[in-house]
Amino acid sequence: MSAEAREATDNGGGDEEVLVACETPSWRVIGASVGGTLVRDGRKAMQDACKAEVTSKGDLLLAVADGAGSARLGALGARSAVRMAIASLRCALQGWFSSSYPDLVDEVDEELWRPFAHRILRNTRFAVVHAAAEAGAYRDDVATTLTLVFATSTHVLVAQVGDGRCAALRPDGSWEALTSPQRGAYAGETQFLTSAGWRRNPRQLEVRVLKGPVEAIAVLTDGCERVAYECLGYDEAAGRYVVANTPHAPFLTPNVRAMQRLLSVTAAGAGGSMAIARAWGAFLREGTPELPALRGEPDDKTLVLAVRTASNGGAAPGTSSTEP
Repeated sequence: MSAEAREATDNGGGDEEVLVACETPSWRVIGASVGGTLVRDGRKAMQDACKAEVTSKGDLLLAVADGAGSARLGALGARSAVRMAIASLRCALQGWFSSSYPDLVDEVDEELWRPFAHRILRNTRFAVVHAAAEAGAYRDDVATTLTLVFATSTHVLVAQVGDGRCAALRPDGSWEALTSPQRGAYAGETQFLTSAGWRRNPRQLEVRVLKGPVEAIAVLTDGCERVAYECLGYDEAAGRYVVANTPHAPFLTPNVRAMQRLLSVTAAGAGGSMAIARAWGAFLREGTPELPALRGEPDDKTLVLAVRTASNGGAAPGTSSTEP
């Protein structure tokens, strides 16, 4: 059995929104995908997606996707990608790792994780392309990025195609970037799950293994990077600005702490965690007077926060809920 945070849709604001809420003895997850201000083809069309699940062993499976703005069915691509990525990773843990799964995780590094991640994402890509064919569309119509996370009590494994971002909060209070945004062959081009390069060459896949405990994990699409990351840094020696990839602790840490406080005082159950997810979605959609960039962001916005609880035991069937 697993504790799964199922995605919900909310059409109240003209966009389809996805809310994620999951509480287990090992992880608590709150996330949302909401639409930006950009109007495509005369209407708002939210093309981000997110999904989370906690296994019976207490391990976290998390996927976030951003459908390409130029893709006619980017929303279909993103939602198919997160759904299939979680399912494929779950099967990998049950099948490929088999009884050696705990030992493998203890010894895993990027070179060992890469072929597993490559196979998982290839399976995901196949499912996304198949979804396009069933919809009478082409591969490029469902182009999407994808960030996939597998986290235990001692390791965080990440695989990514595209320009998403993932960061981990260490017990000492420092944040560490686990991925860098991937670009395509040309300036301004993004690599997508439907692209051919990484499928043929696993070395083009972004993978990372972080060893040691973490307190929280944040995964986001580029619509949230202006508030959650420092994307530019100043090189004093060179006298110019350079590309940076630094999690912005003044934004991320207070939100993790707020989520911990809310979850600790909210009655356990679907209603409590989903109420927090709704508030989180409203925050990403509307921003605050201190963060007007969120309200004015043209791109769709996804930000999922997963907090490790004090318990190290396996996950009981957890409380998860979705509501429109």
